[in-house]
Amino acid sequence: MDMAMAGAGSAALAADASTLAANPAGMVSLSGTQLLVAALPIKLDATLSGTGAIPGSINNRGGAVPAGAIFATHSDGRWAAGLGTYSYFGLGFDYGKQWSGARALRSAEILSLNIAPALAYRLTDKLSLGAALQVQYAAVEAKLASANDAAFYGPPVNMSDGHLKLAGDSWAPGGVLGASYVHSHDTRFGLAWTAPVSHDMTLDLQTRNVHPVAEVLLQQAGDVALDISLPQQWRLSGVHHLSTDTLLTGSLAWQQWSAFGDAELAIGRQHAPMFEGGLRDTWGVAVGLRHRLRPQWTVAGGVGYDSNPAKNGRAPIYFPVSEQVRLALGADYQYSPALIIRAALSVVCQDNVRIGQDSYPLQLPGMPVVTGDIKGSRIYVGVVAMDYRW
Repeated sequence: MDMAMAGAGSAALAADASTLAANPAGMVSLSGTQLLVAALPIKLDATLSGTGAIPGSINNRGGAVPAGAIFATHSDGRWAAGLGTYSYFGLGFDYGKQWSGARALRSAEILSLNIAPALAYRLTDKLSLGAALQVQYAAVEAKLASANDAAFYGPPVNMSDGHLKLAGDSWAPGGVLGASYVHSHDTRFGLAWTAPVSHDMTLDLQTRNVHPVAEVLLQQAGDVALDISLPQQWRLSGVHHLSTDTLLTGSLAWQQWSAFGDAELAIGRQHAPMFEGGLRDTWGVAVGLRHRLRPQWTVAGGVGYDSNPAKNGRAPIYFPVSEQVRLALGADYQYSPALIIRAALSVVCQDNVRIGQDSYPLQLPGMPVVTGDIKGSRIYVGVVAMDYRW
């Protein structure tokens, strides 16, 4: 897996069956049948320091999110086929019920899962082509407090805040196309395109302890739906053997976050943008190194950078992102001729995120203006994988 090198060389590496997701053309470079089973816990460490109407600081209270992946491939050197179940997009946070900005948003989460059969063919001794057809499942959930002030709705008075939950899911098609080119015995290049995936979800709106007047108004508003497109991506990678035991890797990437920024929340016949002013496309670069210490042990490391998708230097509370630097380390242990044990840790270090939000797709009375900063947030992604070959 390329996680130990921060994604560097992912479209050209073809080190194991996970190449199915990065660049399916790499499957023909594998030998025989391979099965990769991985566990990937993910943890977000972030603190929001609010200003104005949202004073004080609050930490993300969400724990580690379990994730995993399974890849199986078979290659005869000319043709290759595979099947993968994995995710490349998703994260969430939870600031808790007592946060002063809970009327804006208490917690949010988006998850995805891909089921992808794939084929690859070696067109010439140097050029291979591959494709994976994804069926993607995506789910979103958001929770927030609902103001029950009598000043907004009238009696009864002195009601504490109620709670709203929006949740929905959908299935949609996607895919990955790739090409792999062997320049020489020591050098290989790869180019991969990940298609955009458009989801149109009907969201279930659940209420608890909401003011009777607000309850009626929410019921009269109509169905709630979310229209969102996960971004397409291009990735160009190269790998070069500096020596028999040392491999240098690199990647350049582009992601169309502007399409994700066109997401809309529909309530009845009313449509509201999720991102005022939208998002901008991003670019990224990564370099990595892999070295065999001894016949059984291989170590790897890498560093990557991704530009900031937020426009005007501000991000909404439910999408707190900025430019990112990824650091990664990992090791492989050849337990037997048929089994490799892989472990890696990737840390995404995010620059200061300026939060600035005074309007919401779901606009309710009492929702505050949220301003503040998230400084020095970290995303920790671990992986432990079993790589079987026969």
